[in-house]
Amino acid sequence: GTPKSMSKSEIDSSSGGNTSTPLALGAGSTIWWEEEELIEAWSLRIPYMGRSYEPRVELLKGIAISEVRNDFIRKEGGKRDDFSVDSQTKKRRWQYFPEEGLSLIPSLRIQSMLAMKAAWTVEEALPYLEKFVSGKVHGGVLNLLATHAKSVTVMEKGEDGQDLSAIKYVALPK
Repeated sequence: GTPKSMSKSEIDSSSGGNTSTPLALGAGSTIWWEEEELIEAWSLRIPYMGRSYEPRVELLKGIAISEVRNDFIRKEGGKRDDFSVDSQTKKRRWQYFPEEGLSLIPSLRIQSMLAMKAAWTVEEALPYLEKFVSGKVHGGVLNLLATHAKSVTVMEKGEDGQDLSAIKYVALPK
């Protein structure tokens, strides 16, 4: 669905008073945040302590998942059912999905991950599965995913419009 913007009071009440972390931005909810809105709301919740302490999406690994959504802009004067578009933009959005709230059984954890998001890259899954492997973490996570999910090659458009292929993992057929 469409992401919902939250008021300051809704953010405060959903965070249980903890306003210094991304958890304050929709903890325990199914709200999707547009990346710009998330960073702005998060920035307002923490004191300024210099550039190295500014909110960055890299800090959300293992706390939130993201997806890229295409926004289509209708041609000027286009009718409501006119699906021809003038332009298309890609926007990243985020949803709270904490690693610590998942099962400690790897197969169940992967099932929960795939129920929340249909396809995962190894890099996206790393913070959720790294505690189950030793040695070469990337290879270990890859083996876990290969055991409990099916790999598929997905064709996507890069930011420059070029076709890119990515290997993602999806639920095994039942």
